[in-house]
Amino acid sequence: MIITSVLILVICIHLLRNYLLRKETSIKNHEDFNGELYHVGHSIVAHVKNTGLCDKTIICMHGWLEDYRYFTQLYTSNDGEIILINSCDYHAANKNITPMEAAWQIENPYERHTIEHDAAVLIQAVKNLASTDELLLHGHSRGGAVVLEAIKQNQELFANATVILEAPVLPEAPIVKTNKRPKVLNDLISYIRMYPFPFIVTWLTKFGIPDFVLKNVQPMNERKKHLILGMMNNHKYSKVLLGNLKNINAWTRTNKVDLFDAIKKGYILIGSKDAVLSRHLMLSVANKSKDNISVIESKNSSHFLTLDIPEQVKSLKFK
Repeated sequence: MIITSVLILVICIHLLRNYLLRKETSIKNHEDFNGELYHVGHSIVAHVKNTGLCDKTIICMHGWLEDYRYFTQLYTSNDGEIILINSCDYHAANKNITPMEAAWQIENPYERHTIEHDAAVLIQAVKNLASTDELLLHGHSRGGAVVLEAIKQNQELFANATVILEAPVLPEAPIVKTNKRPKVLNDLISYIRMYPFPFIVTWLTKFGIPDFVLKNVQPMNERKKHLILGMMNNHKYSKVLLGNLKNINAWTRTNKVDLFDAIKKGYILIGSKDAVLSRHLMLSVANKSKDNISVIESKNSSHFLTLDIPEQVKSLKFK
């Protein structure tokens, strides 16, 4: 009788987990947007036309849990044409604009919720929306890996682009350390570790991000606090986030630092502290780059440099 009861409980927990993985989150985040929004498969692409004198196209890719609002107070239409990519199956951060289906989209050959998939969307957006040949690619955290992957997928398109990798996920810098255990055992341990993930995400989505998280990403300001507190309502369902995490680790192990070689001119920005990624490992990999990339260690900054020191980050646009 006890064994039967335990078995039923385990089955119920597992069924609940599968339900939570696919339960869609409500759209809570909104920011007025003076541009066009496109559906490109399961992704959103935002486009702002240039209203200034700078003949440049700025393409931005946000990090895990974020959305394109991460960049909307850093770059404006006076800085050039802006293309913002939202990760696959993340909500658009606007409740008033219905994204239009992009007539120019093609089938994405890569699995959803992967760096490779988002990179393919970025490439489609640049090919069909960019009106200038001078490209600036800016990727934050996981978005840094997306930028590198996009260059890997289409080196010719980005041959002359300037690249900003901000606190980036980098090749050879896995978020979970490798070990010599058999792959089957590693996969089992990883599954057990990640099993509570949808329950944790659901709790955070309902009750919000706790104060100690905010304390770990100091310095703090109102814009940064606003975006961080809204992070748990950017994804459509927690399966998206779990897929992102699994793929990040796979991508960092599969790719090598020779991805840097395809960049004509680039910057890797590293905060004075980082509570999200390993700063030591990030710096170690970044320093394997060649003269085409400048590694910049910023002061008074966290993993979110654009929100901490926007003037310093934006100054790279003009170098």
